Amino acid sequence: RAGGEPQARHMVETLLADRVSLDTEAEGGALCQEVLEGEEWVVDTVSRAGEHKCVALWRYGKGEANGAPFVNFYDELRPCAGEGEERLVRYALAVLDTLGWRWGPAHIEVKQTSRGPVL
Repeated sequence: RAGGEPQARHMVETLLADRVSLDTEAEGGALCQEVLEGEEWVVDTVSRAGEHKCVALWRYGKGEANGAPFVNFYDELRPCAGEGEERLVRYALAVLDTLGWRWGPAHIEVKQTSRGPVL
């Protein structure tokens, strides 16, 4: 986790300065991601011709332990019933529509934040 923009900039510059691939034709890059606070969920789906079905909903329990910044404590299979759960599933299915996902399985990791679900 970066401690603000200056530390994030330093981390990106450090990553870009080092060769991270044995592929001599690979171009370097770095992806910065917002640190999201909230419960982590996974919506597993399957799609056929653009029709999506939720086949599993998981809640992940993670936290700090033994000096590690995050440790997976549990993966809990949850029913898709309930206002919060239904909102997560609707959000995940909307993501699939937005991406144009039409066929096959998808594993969508979502954080339930104070501003709602975030991919």
